[in-house]
Amino acid sequence: TIMKNLRAQIGKTCNVFKANMIIPQIENFEDSEFNIDIPTQCPVCKHLTSIMKENKTEVLMCTNYNCAGTMLNKLETFVGKSGMDIDGLGGATLELFWNKGYIRTFVDIYKLMQTYSLNIANLEGWTMNSVMKLSDSISKSRHVMLDKFITALSLPNVGSGTAKTIA
Repeated sequence: TIMKNLRAQIGKTCNVFKANMIIPQIENFEDSEFNIDIPTQCPVCKHLTSIMKENKTEVLMCTNYNCAGTMLNKLETFVGKSGMDIDGLGGATLELFWNKGYIRTFVDIYKLMQTYSLNIANLEGWTMNSVMKLSDSISKSRHVMLDKFITALSLPNVGSGTAKTIA
């Protein structure tokens, strides 16, 4: 929707400025017709993409329910500060563990240390000490407020504010 409203086109120039001193904003594309090719394939899993309406906004999404990119995004939300707040399990680590086959679902996070702690300790950049810290952080996350758990689940249209209301 934003790109349509801006009438953006590949190869055209625009002005970019900071809004509120931080957030980049785009304005003033050269006058042109809307001509951006919308990807028809997911760059991660190669399944078809589709434009879906979410809260009055058009969003390009992968149609594959089991897309690795979508699952990694959900896992990252799950372990994030507004969710289960698992320290030491950020995006790069999740991707590493995904590629190794250690994590595929939320449940796998809670089986990770029993199953793969020695494998993880032998990975580059990891020690038994860092594995123990991650294990402690995972254990600590078993006791969170209900609203944080609801947020962690990545339910459609349920952010932290709605999660607090639900809780």
